[in-house]
Amino acid sequence: MGMAAGGDSGDWSNKMLGIPSAEAELGLWKNYQMNWFPKTEKNAFSVVSDNIDWVEKTFEKLGNELKIEPIGYKKIKSTHEGDNRAILQIKVYNLGLSDQIYDNIPIRIANSLLKVEPNASNKQQKEETAKNSDLLLSQTLGSSDNVFYLNGLERRKSSIFNIPVQLKNPDGHDNFYDKYSGPIDTVIEFK
Repeated sequence: MGMAAGGDSGDWSNKMLGIPSAEAELGLWKNYQMNWFPKTEKNAFSVVSDNIDWVEKTFEKLGNELKIEPIGYKKIKSTHEGDNRAILQIKVYNLGLSDQIYDNIPIRIANSLLKVEPNASNKQQKEETAKNSDLLLSQTLGSSDNVFYLNGLERRKSSIFNIPVQLKNPDGHDNFYDKYSGPIDTVIEFK
């Protein structure tokens, strides 16, 4: 802040100005020269060693800290046999102190039996499910990449994402998903 202030100035800056902040306990005045420079390398190393863990944690929290939890999937009702369109639902938490910093955070579904629908397909279904979701995906890549993007994540909030997917039948099991409604294991990873 550029001025002498009490130890709770970081709390005030955070609450009143919305600026994430924190202060280090730097020790005794006698260990410093004017302008807050430590007098010795030993003092400087001690300050850094004592504070590096929480400083790094603070920097991590200043941006986006994402957590993804699965909700499940819902098969889209269809009168056509073998129509395996579904909506995969995930809940994404932004535990960080900032709204989403980067546009289009890519997320990959690591399961060859779930294929992310390309952006142009399934448009009507995306619009219908918008009513049930806090946010919709802004776009998807081609299904060969099996990637979708997260956008619009607000700080300290969670959002539900509906991802249009095509369920691929396991080898030798045609129309498998016409009768199966159990869990599907997959890994979702940041790309």
